[in-house]
Amino acid sequence: RQELKECTFTPKLLTKKKNEPSGKPQDISALSERMYEYADKFKKNKEAKKQQLYENSSSFTPKVNKAKNSLVKRKDGKVHDHLYNDFSARKQKLQQLKYNESYDSK
Repeated sequence: RQELKECTFTPKLLTKKKNEPSGKPQDISALSERMYEYADKFKKNKEAKKQQLYENSSSFTPKVNKAKNSLVKRKDGKVHDHLYNDFSARKQKLQQLKYNESYDSK
């Protein structure tokens, strides 16, 4: 408590009232010059970000997953044939139907 009583530090608070000139008209030329500088700075930053995005986008290289468990092993036949559990039975049935069609046509 003694230290708090002896402390002489008083921070200066920046409020809107202190930053704005009170009762003085603003200089129009200085204000417009500041606004143009801000607009130029904003435009340059926007163009720099656009250029940086363009340069970084061309350096994209996809990573290839080389894990063996991610490879899909396909059986003989069409791509969707591995979805059927009875692939061999289906194949035999098709051969039998083809044989019957050829036998019936004779």
